[in-house]
Amino acid sequence: MTGIRTSLYDLFGYLFPGTIVILAVRLLIWVCFYPQLSLTVEPLNNIVVISLLIGLSYVAGHILHSIGNFLPATRSTRMIEPNAKNIFQRILKRKTISLTAAKLVDETIKEKLGIQYLALESEEKFSLLDEARSFTEKENDREVYIYHEGFYRGMTIACSILFLSLLVSFFVKDLTIISGKMHFIVIKKERVVLAIAAVVATIGFWKRMTRFSHYRITRAVMRWFIFINNIKNLNE
Repeated sequence: MTGIRTSLYDLFGYLFPGTIVILAVRLLIWVCFYPQLSLTVEPLNNIVVISLLIGLSYVAGHILHSIGNFLPATRSTRMIEPNAKNIFQRILKRKTISLTAAKLVDETIKEKLGIQYLALESEEKFSLLDEARSFTEKENDREVYIYHEGFYRGMTIACSILFLSLLVSFFVKDLTIISGKMHFIVIKKERVVLAIAAVVATIGFWKRMTRFSHYRITRAVMRWFIFINNIKNLNE
């Protein structure tokens, strides 16, 4: 029986974003149901409580990724994006491969696999090219792109939820947090600064997410061309 295997992706991809969203939901519940009361935070010295929080954050991270797979704005970039129909879609439109590269992909697929494969959807064509990585020496690069894209996707959604929680908190003048003998009063101006930081973080993480998604696609396409060229050289 093998032990439990974990990776850095479990930490950065699920735990970190999950921790942020747990804090955001806790703030939202506090503001909505009992803003007139002080929030008492006991020092985290109980291993059971710490383990429970880690478990909840980890599960919350998985939920964030499920939400991300549902939202079009945080889905993985496709080789060819549909035409933007409104201003919002134009803002969220992401960089894709060039029309020349897309044409060359179709030509090589037709030549090596057959004309029937041209009927595949853009996502299916990319999956076909992506699987060709197994024939290259840099297959592990794919995991780097996937892990970074997933981490930034989770952080994008987590920071956006944190922003919404801070936005709701503006209806309360001051919030008091008590931890042991220490009292912290979080005034509205401080929450405004945190909300602005959350917006900036959301945009920044989203841009990083789309960048690594684009890296994953372009590297798969370029390596497909190299793979096809190597086959040609071997046959000559």
